[in-house]
Amino acid sequence: YYYLPEHDDNLLSISAGHFEKRVSVTLEPGVHVFSLYRLLGHKGKGTLLGEQTVAYAKKGEKFQFLSPNKNVPYTDANWLAWRNADKLKRRHWDQTERLRISEKEQAYWSERHAWAKTQVVPEPVPATKITDAVNNEIDQFINVGLEKEGLSPTELTSDDQFLRRVCLDVIGTIPDSKMVETFYSFPKESRRVQIIDHLLSQPQWADHWVSYWQDTLAENPGLTKPELNNTGPFRWFLYESFLDNKPFDRFVSELINMEGSAFSGGPAGFGIASQNDVPMAAKAHIVGTAFLAVEMKCARCHDAPYHDVKQEDLFNLAAMLKRGDQKVPGTSTIPLTTEELEGLIVKVTLQPGTDVKPLWPFHEFVSTGEDNQLLPKDLIVDADDSRSQLAATITSPHNTRFAKVITNRLWKRYLGRGIVNDVDDWEEAPNSHPELLNFLANYLISNDYDLKVLARLILNSHLYQRSPVPGLYEDSTQASFFEGPIRRKMTGEQLADSLYLAVGKSFDSEQLTMDADGKQSDKVFGHLGIPERSWELVTVSNERDRPSMSLPVAQSIIDLMSSYGWRQQRQDPITEREDPLTALQPMALANGTSANRAIDFSDSSKLTEEALKEQDVEEFVEAIFRRLLTRTPTTEERETFIAILKPGYEDRIIAGEEVVPPKRIYRSGITWINHFHPDADREAMQRQRDILEGDAPTKRLNDEWRSRAEDFAWVLVNSPEFVFVP
Repeated sequence: YYYLPEHDDNLLSISAGHFEKRVSVTLEPGVHVFSLYRLLGHKGKGTLLGEQTVAYAKKGEKFQFLSPNKNVPYTDANWLAWRNADKLKRRHWDQTERLRISEKEQAYWSERHAWAKTQVVPEPVPATKITDAVNNEIDQFINVGLEKEGLSPTELTSDDQFLRRVCLDVIGTIPDSKMVETFYSFPKESRRVQIIDHLLSQPQWADHWVSYWQDTLAENPGLTKPELNNTGPFRWFLYESFLDNKPFDRFVSELINMEGSAFSGGPAGFGIASQNDVPMAAKAHIVGTAFLAVEMKCARCHDAPYHDVKQEDLFNLAAMLKRGDQKVPGTSTIPLTTEELEGLIVKVTLQPGTDVKPLWPFHEFVSTGEDNQLLPKDLIVDADDSRSQLAATITSPHNTRFAKVITNRLWKRYLGRGIVNDVDDWEEAPNSHPELLNFLANYLISNDYDLKVLARLILNSHLYQRSPVPGLYEDSTQASFFEGPIRRKMTGEQLADSLYLAVGKSFDSEQLTMDADGKQSDKVFGHLGIPERSWELVTVSNERDRPSMSLPVAQSIIDLMSSYGWRQQRQDPITEREDPLTALQPMALANGTSANRAIDFSDSSKLTEEALKEQDVEEFVEAIFRRLLTRTPTTEERETFIAILKPGYEDRIIAGEEVVPPKRIYRSGITWINHFHPDADREAMQRQRDILEGDAPTKRLNDEWRSRAEDFAWVLVNSPEFVFVP
């Protein structure tokens, strides 16, 4: 068991598996060169790099980081500040290098997109009589349908409502105070257009899309001893693809080719389906639902009884992904005799042991046009590689099914209902606006499969900016006419990210690994870093039920997200999560550890900062409303909360900065090699108790008044308005 060294508050703490070496030297006047060498990498060990720092101190003085920035104290707080700044610097450097290295690849895709534009047949845009509700072509298609049904579009949202909605939809969080200020700095007549452009340029666009595709592509890494159908963590491939605004046809092609790192975030992680006897059949199922809206789950064992899909179709795709014949295993059948199968709806047309060829099974999706080619010969990357063939077939402009499926996914995400409402399975799902879907799919192809361009069109439409239709659910017939969007609830990720952004706190989570000292192989132990956004979390379920293996901070955030639909296991691909209306949701927000820790008026809270400002109680109430609900309070709300907070407000501040304790990093000595030690269990259980108590309250505010202020924030967070998208 690692007994971590005791340091006073003036020195950087040490994490498990790390050691400190101090030397004293006497230097003569002149220039001196200090060299530090570090050897990394060892067979059978993980790639966890850990922390490395160098500090110096003149005799009798405090230690400083050896840094170009002079006089940086060697403390936990400064280490955290450096680490956060370094992460942004590395993100920029990585992106610059990726774009530089891939210049040849980008040139290929530019040429391919130029050709794709020539294959598009324009869809005519109809004229509409409802001209006062038209911002772009989308509204013309929608309003023509409303005219036929005798319906009218709903009114536009207010600016406050629109800002909250578009921030949740584009960057995955409610707007912070800086975003509100930016929005209202734009001229009123153009602020919606300008804020959409501003949001689409933010890196958080990537954060918000990762969790969507983690579900849709069944990204399911494990921290310890991966079990059935676990994948590698290809989340960083997803993140970097959206951060770089990679054309979506290129993104899908790279995913299908499954190259790169399997355990460090590359698309090869998608190819893993551990302890699965036909891993490529599992991936074929995912590719089918995600990019073709063909549900083939049943075809793993027999022909699909309620879909026009045969078992051979799935295994054809599996063979293309495998790059060779795929043998049907004994598990892919029904254990009945031929006589017993007679008369059943389910049919078995492939016998175990059959070798299935790598062939494209869905010819009805592809129309190759005049040249009878999916792609021109000079644009075919590798005609002999079946994975390359599959990627080319799916992403060819002659396969408009692909462009329509992706367009429909964006539409449903932003409007609450799809043009084809079942985005994963189009077998019997009606298409409410086929001409509009054709137009949007052509628009996507004509704009180089750029999701931001398509998103911009949807977000700028009058339809997107309308108020939700009251009392309407997405599966109702009337919802398909799109008088306005469907009312939506935040996802678990949006809720957690928005809550912590609003109060100005980080998750402050543990490092997501059970191998803190990096002594185990990446194949059996995951190293997923310290999460800053919710998509970076991973299930920390402890099947061994050992306290020493718990990560209580991460688990508290997961508990909150899980009650709002987040999946701790993603073995199957889905887009629509189960979201039953149960008492668990309001209970998790009202009484959960994570939510209450966020609301605590601690020294790290922006709510505390608001309480310490020199401002009237009326201004304080308005600031908290703005921060949590993106609006000003009504007269009744203002009067109610002022009455609660005014007593003692003038005397609320009782101390200054001198009572703020130094920021400390929680350091644990627990790692896989010592988690059986009794001290490991004792430490973990104490940590759990500490987290349940919440963040330490600030000593700068009067306790009794602070408690009332926390109740005020608690009420706003637990209002339906906080949870629902405007």
